[in-house]
Amino acid sequence: MKAERHKKIINFLKNAGSAKVSVLSKELNVTKETIRADLNSLAKKELLTVAMVAHSLNLNP
Repeated sequence: MKAERHKKIINFLKNAGSAKVSVLSKELNVTKETIRADLNSLAKKELLTVAMVAHSLNLNP
């Protein structure tokens, strides 16, 4: 389930270019905290760039 959600996040961000945590949360039907944890996990695995994660979390890279 987590791996599938990660794939969906990656695909969503590749297609959209960016997304707010709230949008991903609603799209995947999970909490904002879960999305934040997923984004951090994907960034650590270098599956997402720091800039993509920072933009999604509304941070400056």
